Amino acid sequence: MAATPASWILDEIRATDRAAVGRKAAGLGELLAAGFPVPPGFVFGVTAYDEYLDGSGAAGAIRERLASFEPPPAGASDLTAHHALADDLTAVLAAHPVPAALSRAIAGRYETLCESIGTPGAAVAVRSSGPESRPGQFETVLEVVGPGAVVAAAARVWASTFNARSLLTRDRAGLPLEREAIAVLVQPMVVVRAAGVMFTMDPLSGDRSRVVIEGVAGGGMELVGGEVTPDRWSVDRVTGEVGKRHVAAAGAPCLADEEVGALVQIGARIERHLGPPQDVEWVLGDGGIQVVQSRPVRRDPGGEAVLELGDRSWGELMADRYLRTEEKL
Repeated sequence: MAATPASWILDEIRATDRAAVGRKAAGLGELLAAGFPVPPGFVFGVTAYDEYLDGSGAAGAIRERLASFEPPPAGASDLTAHHALADDLTAVLAAHPVPAALSRAIAGRYETLCESIGTPGAAVAVRSSGPESRPGQFETVLEVVGPGAVVAAAARVWASTFNARSLLTRDRAGLPLEREAIAVLVQPMVVVRAAGVMFTMDPLSGDRSRVVIEGVAGGGMELVGGEVTPDRWSVDRVTGEVGKRHVAAAGAPCLADEEVGALVQIGARIERHLGPPQDVEWVLGDGGIQVVQSRPVRRDPGGEAVLELGDRSWGELMADRYLRTEEKL
């Protein structure tokens, strides 16, 4: 892949690049290159994380703090020590800015992205992309505008590998606390009127002939807090016939019938391209349907559907809530 050091344009990335750019970016790059409707973007790979820690001098300061850290006994419920360590390391990172060369590279990629989409000073989302699943641990920064702000947002995402949740997870897993290299993915914000998830199989029954879609009006953030109940559709993937639907609120559903049909077709194409049944996170705006993440759905030996989670987003929270419900469509 031709790229500046440690960074890639999203459509240069393939699924085989997961170790370098993380699961999320590798999956989206694969889909974008294959012609699926994925927002463009750029990625600073896991080696950029090391450049940030080592080049800024933060790595040495972190090792000094960790040398005196005494974790609580295994199984202890008191997390005070981890929270105190996280606060300490956050202060360390704040005192060690992103090295100048890396800052210039990030800013340059942002400006090139803005030029490519014809929007100077575009608002972007800055997200984590880890080689391994770490659900709910790392930060996402939305509505970021300007090269300096993008650099600062990337630093926030990298620094989130030292929040209390991440430290605790690594501690309990016996992993080194000094670092957990993740990539940073930057994509333009999409102005949406609806958002949701789609399973290319029924995640409760395992029926491969049905596609299940959940969606809400707006960007979907209300669903994370349980403030809204999604609209739901169960669709025959061959005929496109809607078997069951549930409109959560009075009035029109968040998707028209033709939009439901378009989603089903996209889901079928993604599954054919990637192989296993997929959990697809989607948004709908003026530019039509766009895919913002896709991951496999697998079933455990008992038959229950289980998500292969990457960095946890609101879409994954939606999916998890759906899988836990007793109500089928």
